[in-house]
Amino acid sequence: MKALTAEPDNAYTNSNYAEFLYEIKKDYIKAEEYYLKALAAEPNNASNNSNYANFLRDIKKDYTKAEELYLIALTLKPENGNFNANYAYLLHNKIKDYIKAEEYYLRALTVEPEDANTNANYADFLHEIKKDYTKAEEYYLIALIIEPENATTNANYANFLKDFKKDYIIVKEHYLKALVIEPNDAYYNCNYAQVLLETGEIKEAQKYLQKAFDNGAENDLLIELWFYRYAHFSEFLIEAENKIEDLLTKGIRSIGWDFNGNIKQAIKDGHSKPEKLLEFANRISTE
Repeated sequence: MKALTAEPDNAYTNSNYAEFLYEIKKDYIKAEEYYLKALAAEPNNASNNSNYANFLRDIKKDYTKAEELYLIALTLKPENGNFNANYAYLLHNKIKDYIKAEEYYLRALTVEPEDANTNANYADFLHEIKKDYTKAEEYYLIALIIEPENATTNANYANFLKDFKKDYIIVKEHYLKALVIEPNDAYYNCNYAQVLLETGEIKEAQKYLQKAFDNGAENDLLIELWFYRYAHFSEFLIEAENKIEDLLTKGIRSIGWDFNGNIKQAIKDGHSKPEKLLEFANRISTE
């Protein structure tokens, strides 16, 4: 704050303070104020445009404005790997322009081939969108060699292995690595619980399901959790059925999520409503 008091219109200082407010303090109202001050001071600063675009993408969900600012940054510095990667992520995950997303991922990797996040995000793209599993694994492994302790990459690689290779030993290893790094992450706990349920480790799965519930699960994750309780825990059958119906009525889905392993195990264990189980899985995972 001393620097800002001395030079309140300094673009660099305003931008850095905005990043601090966004990433550390989580004060999003004040963060936006300082992003805008930085841009007012230097509207043609590529980093300021890209940083504010990240904020708009992740916090305000203003994808149109975020795209506008990413393109300004890329016009100013077209060979910047970080700018290309951030724009690719927006195109992939929010705008759903997959042709352009791949173009910008590859631009980013040409400039910075050893960027762990870009390799991991491109691996996700190859896995989820292109279904090119051989290349996806190649990029996951590159990302993990560069940054082996990245929780998100370990968890996403575990998801990939579960979908593609069904190698549950290695799947569990990578989920547990993610959970050592971020033990309270609701998604990691939920997804690890799913694997345990698919392999019949019902009692062990209970604590991970509960941890996911306790750590802010909502929307797609919440409906998955209630499905797992419906599938594998008879004491929750009525409550889970009501919760799932309520969430479905509110438009909550987990599009594309694979419940086949849970269905198979639940039926094997003698689920009392197998037809309803199949119906719920279909309604939750399809639009």
